[in-house]
Amino acid sequence: NRIFIIYIMNHYEQQKDIELIDKIKDDNYVAFEVLFNRYKGKVFYFIVDVSCGDYYMAEEIVQQVFVKLWEIRKSLNITRTVSAYLYTMAKNYFFNAVAQKCQEQIFLKRILDEEGKKEVTVDSEVDFNLLWEDWESIIEKLPPARRNVYRMHYIEHFSQKDIAERLNISENTVEAHIRLSNQFVKQNLRKRYDNLLN
Repeated sequence: NRIFIIYIMNHYEQQKDIELIDKIKDDNYVAFEVLFNRYKGKVFYFIVDVSCGDYYMAEEIVQQVFVKLWEIRKSLNITRTVSAYLYTMAKNYFFNAVAQKCQEQIFLKRILDEEGKKEVTVDSEVDFNLLWEDWESIIEKLPPARRNVYRMHYIEHFSQKDIAERLNISENTVEAHIRLSNQFVKQNLRKRYDNLLN
């Protein structure tokens, strides 16, 4: 069996990216492994470059990109090159990671400013965790269609165009869902944390 797998992998390594994608869409994990080995290093160093040397972040994003690729394999619709598709996914995960870090720092700073402290304490970290849980609970109160669009955009990193194509709705509808969701989330966060969000 091992020899057969090695033979198959060697055969797949000679195939083009899009041919591997077609096999991956049919749940072929060997093809997925070949594609992973082909691009994991390239995606890794792409993130190392844009993150100015954050190797830990690069490792995390490589895992996120390929886990996501496998999860959405059935609905893959790659109109450009596979490499461009993977780099776009990686870039979106990178921007999201940076945005989340900035958001965490802002929240923590405001919590500390309110408490008059000069360093992060266990209490302030707990406060941030509670705030993050509140954010999740607010998202859950959105109407199902709007919540789905919000999560796809901000958590799964799909563009508005991709969401429209996947849900078979117009980009204007997607934009409206995102705008109304943002208003709802901000309003509810302000009710709970008005002194932190002014």
